[in-house]
Amino acid sequence: MTTWFYKCAEQCPELFDSAEEFLSEYEKKYCALMERVLQKDSSVYVILKKDGPLGLPQVAGVFSFNRGRSFTSCIPDYNSKIKKLLREFFRTHEVFSIIGESEGVKKIEQILYEYKNLLPAEIREMFLMEYNGSVPAAVELKEQDEKIKRCSGEDAEKLMPLQVNFSCEEVYPFWKKEVNLAAERFALDSTLKKQIVFAVDKNNCLVSRAQTNARTKNYFQIGGVYTLKEYRGRGYACQLVKMIADTAASENKKTVLYVRKENAGALRSYTKAGFNQTAEYRMVYYR
Repeated sequence: MTTWFYKCAEQCPELFDSAEEFLSEYEKKYCALMERVLQKDSSVYVILKKDGPLGLPQVAGVFSFNRGRSFTSCIPDYNSKIKKLLREFFRTHEVFSIIGESEGVKKIEQILYEYKNLLPAEIREMFLMEYNGSVPAAVELKEQDEKIKRCSGEDAEKLMPLQVNFSCEEVYPFWKKEVNLAAERFALDSTLKKQIVFAVDKNNCLVSRAQTNARTKNYFQIGGVYTLKEYRGRGYACQLVKMIADTAASENKKTVLYVRKENAGALRSYTKAGFNQTAEYRMVYYR
């Protein structure tokens, strides 16, 4: 008889190694989840199956549920046993958002609808894009008063307008109007400590930025790409993501990013930079 169960990896630390091995096949598509596993984050759960009383547990899936109530998962086979486990999990965990490959997210949506009669309040369709171009040795800007710089903690204040505008336009669901500046600064400071951030400096003002939001053994995942409206159309985003891809290549790593399907400008920039569409992703919000 096969027993199915899930366990928080923090309660059994050796599960982090098992989760890493399981996710290695899917690393490109689940960089953020893999990073949490590598960091031994408390948000990581592992779905296990055990054949008989003497059988060794085998990993059947990995998911993360963080403090922001965001759910992401890598579950190749949504069989009836796993669906039952997820219903048990959602019985005591209220979800705010779900992100992942489109088909997997739709299966989670179905579970929440059948079990809790919940429907998403907002749906975002995205492409996962992977860098396949020839990475330039250097990037040059057209104007003398422009330069690309790698940011540090000292740049936090100058980056805050980009941070806040990006969150308002690209992260928050449509009904969230208030900005928590303290939370945004905390998130920015954490990114500057743990990730890679590049920005375009024009006359001592940071007008465009791109950053990693996950780094694993084999991949950089780019996020937070944002240019102030009055400076768009100048190719900044294209050059910044190339700069990150260059940094990744110097470490023998590949680069991926997400982009909304309807964001034609960003799609053109990333394609020009050498990124190609590789998968379809979906993000849903619940109220």
